[in-house]
Amino acid sequence: MESINSLSELKKAYSDYKNKNYEFGQYATIEQIQSAFSNGKIFVFVGGFVLFKLAIYTFCLALTFLVVLGLGSFPSYAIMTSSFWVIFGLLLISMGILMQRWFLVIGPTGVYYRRFFKINFFQWDDVKFIDAAAGRVTRPRHPPPVYTAEVTFLLSNGKKVRFKSISYRNSEFPKFPKRAKDEMFILLLSLYSKNLYF
Repeated sequence: MESINSLSELKKAYSDYKNKNYEFGQYATIEQIQSAFSNGKIFVFVGGFVLFKLAIYTFCLALTFLVVLGLGSFPSYAIMTSSFWVIFGLLLISMGILMQRWFLVIGPTGVYYRRFFKINFFQWDDVKFIDAAAGRVTRPRHPPPVYTAEVTFLLSNGKKVRFKSISYRNSEFPKFPKRAKDEMFILLLSLYSKNLYF
């Protein structure tokens, strides 16, 4: 019964956010996050993958080159390269559109989230272990390195759930420096899960 109440509470907070009834605040210190936690504040993050804008720029630039190269007598490899970048840009844009639908609702009772097509929920009582780290993430074939925070939860059913700060946006945290926003992300999840990381 308790899980149903906490899930409906988190769903209501997300619904309020979508209907523009969400109460925004500014949280830049540990004390402000702790105060929000003690007051029962529910935080809502929505998908905001940074590379989505880059995908649109890549697509537009490649499409421009393709049109310009198509008008002249340029080598076919230049046209093929531009065609590849147009297709790559379209794939990134479609992935970015899916990521825009992501959300993460963090409350004192649990977490309600969506990734791609799956909506899920877990309570803080189900968390057995939390691991948090912030730093530069470099992946092969995906330059340049990106600074992000990642929090991993190990649930009692053995499932691992990971959240990255780069995948979500929240205007309640400071925008600059980027590390401060990532630290607030880690602190929020750590505090609400009752596992203080700092």
